[in-house]
Amino acid sequence: MKKSIYFILLFAFAFQVQAQEDNRLGIKFGANLSTVSGDDLDSDFLFGYHIGGFAEINFSDKLTFAPEMLFSIQGYQSSISETIEFGGFSTSAEGEEELRLSYLNFPLMMRYNITESLFAEAGPQIGFLMGAKLESSSESSIESPGFDEDGESITITEVVQETTELNVRDRYNDIDFGVSLGAGGHITDNFLISLRYYLGLSEIDSTNMGFSNQVIMLSFGFRF
Repeated sequence: MKKSIYFILLFAFAFQVQAQEDNRLGIKFGANLSTVSGDDLDSDFLFGYHIGGFAEINFSDKLTFAPEMLFSIQGYQSSISETIEFGGFSTSAEGEEELRLSYLNFPLMMRYNITESLFAEAGPQIGFLMGAKLESSSESSIESPGFDEDGESITITEVVQETTELNVRDRYNDIDFGVSLGAGGHITDNFLISLRYYLGLSEIDSTNMGFSNQVIMLSFGFRF
């Protein structure tokens, strides 16, 4: 219900922006490099994407308010490797874990137009969690001494592989909040490119582990 209200308000806002001659609407898409920071979490960057729309409301030649609505895939990935030896037996395990969080984000960016082509931007962002999936894969091998048919000493290796995918939506909070900082430029009157860093200020998990989002975004846009 809350998301529907935001959609209605956004469409009404878009019609109002389009009605003003100096204002513009546009679409944008791009790549995410995201991770999740938190206590006792060893995470690497996850490759994702974002897509959505934006508006440009010009307050002056130097200041532009640019609210956006973006569907964004972010999260983290991590890997582990461990070997244990005991009594002639050797056990090794390797695994990978990937968390994918789907958000509907609303960045409220204020741009400072350095020149007609270049701008710096900053602003708050609120995000609504749409889904969360945890994928994990592991491969473990156990090496133990044995004998072949001729009685010769050999090493017997047993390999076990496992893959799981879990819906972990209930482990994460509905709302994410943070700030974004970036810069960009207008390649032409219609096309633009920007690079942005998002820092989450709220805990995204409901398990009190103190997880928060961090995202680097490379975006390409077209304004009408």
